[in-house]
Amino acid sequence: MFELVTMQSKEVEKAVIGMGEYSFKPAYKKLEVSSDRWFLMSSDQRQRHLKKVFSMECMPMELEPESSGDPGEIMTRRLAVTADRCGITTISSELLETTWKKAEKLLNTAGSLCKAPGMLDSMYVASATGSRPHVVSKTKKGNLACDDACMAWKSQTFCSHVLAVAEEKRCLSEFLSSYRRAKVTGNYTAAATHDQSKSVGKKPGSSKRKGPVHSEKP
Repeated sequence: MFELVTMQSKEVEKAVIGMGEYSFKPAYKKLEVSSDRWFLMSSDQRQRHLKKVFSMECMPMELEPESSGDPGEIMTRRLAVTADRCGITTISSELLETTWKKAEKLLNTAGSLCKAPGMLDSMYVASATGSRPHVVSKTKKGNLACDDACMAWKSQTFCSHVLAVAEEKRCLSEFLSSYRRAKVTGNYTAAATHDQSKSVGKKPGSSKRKGPVHSEKP
């Protein structure tokens, strides 16, 4: 983990001086520093500037649909597989439709998806409930997975963030096939019974008496 964080910090530093694989969006260009000036700065000055970069909150980005050239026609990115043809039967059609719409909104919102600096095969995905993005990564088995902060993923291992990344990486069909094979069901039963008493289901009077039992002598 330490090596990963160090690698990410180095990538951010390269972006600051415009020499790395990544670059700032126009809204954050003010954070860039020329390489000449950067190398004249002291170590403390550099650290303060990097701290400022890491502490910046993501600015909300407005929807920027792509145009086909015809002013009367608006083209938007769609998932390659529609919700009604995904073949998933363990999730309600209403929830699937909602998840599809959220994923397509991510695909059509500038800045919602980007590579995670220093993290191989991982992407940052904008969160609709907080300022910190979700991280969608590839597991050891080669499948995509969202982070633990995503409640949809924790409950049913299925969410709009993973769908959007799967479409971006052109592996949506493979992800859906893997999901169907796994026959995953939502963890709603476990959530509903989590706080139930341990005595539920036991026969009345079946609990063991505590303390010594004295038998009466005849």
